[in-house]
Parts: sequence; C-alpha cells; structure tokens
Amino acid sequence: KIKEKFVKTLKEVKDKNVILITIAKKNSKEWKHVKYHVNELRKIGIKKENIKIISLKERKVKWPKKIDVVYVCGGNTFHYMKELRRLKLTRKIKELNKKVIYFGISAGSIIAGRRIDIAKIGKCKDVNDVKIRNYSGLKLVNFVIFPHYTKEDEKEIRKFKKEKKCKVIRLRDGDFVIV
Repeated sequence: KIKEKFVKTLKEVKDKNVILITIAKKNSKEWKHVKYHVNELRKIGIKKENIKIISLKERKVKWPKKIDVVYVCGGNTFHYMKELRRLKLTRKIKELNKKVIYFGISAGSIIAGRRIDIAKIGKCKDVNDVKIRNYSGLKLVNFVIFPHYTKEDEKEIRKFKKEKKCKVIRLRDGDFVIV
C-alpha cells in the first residue's frame, strides 16, 4: 500500500530525482539498509542515476540541484537531529519540503514531527547517547509521530502526550501518514 501510494503521489516515477538521507557510513554494516532502500526505489521505477545518497556522517554534503523527493531512512533519531543540525540542513529540508515530497521511515518520520523525544519510549526506543537537549523536530507536521507502534507502548505514549501536551500519531509497521 505504501509503495502504491508513493508511486501515485509521484505520478511520473522514472524521471524523479530522489535524495536519500542516511546516518550510515558507506561500507559500514548499516549500509546494507541503504542498499535495501535504493533497491526498493529502483523496483518502483526510479532510475539508479536519479538516486543521490547523502550520508550525514560526512564532513560536508553536496545537494543535487534537482530534487523531487527527500527520502530519510531509519536509524537513531537523536543521531539524525545532531547531524542535521551540525551540517545546518534542518532549514534546507524545511525549505525543500514546500516544493518536494518528504518520505520518512522510522527515525525519518519521527524527525518530521514537532518533537523527537518520543523516540525515548516504547519497545524500539532510541538512546540519546549524543546528549541532545533540544528535542524540536523539523516541524514539517504539527504532531508527533510514533512509528513501530504496538499496544504495549500505549501507556508510555499517553503519559508522553499528557506531559508534553501534544498530539501523537501512532503508526504500526506498514502504516503511513500523508499530509
């Protein structure tokens, strides 16, 4: 369903330019996930040469001139925000979001929301080992996103909602939100 909706939203897929953002380093064991996502994009018809991979672990990043989709992979939410801020890319993504499609997976969906500290709770919680104190997300949406939701997470989510006074969208694996 996600692939179908993504393709329908893009309309003409083959000529679309995708910037795939990851926190994995090239040639690391985590790079297999990047290869998986590239393969998924190719399966729906996006040309390999139209997929530009940006690792936030690089010292500098070079953005392609033409972008139709910002595709942010999963990983540790706090690492994403630390690196996006270090590279001064949060504003760039916010500006791009007005013109392109933002597609976030797991941590990539959490950072799109108002707050990222929801990543500290639940069975798939992330460790804030980079000591981020500013829990603001990119604020591409006016709610908080909780991916990998299960009923076991509900008590913690309700406590979070009450303490932070925010709306939380719960996504089970395979669910998606279109804004």
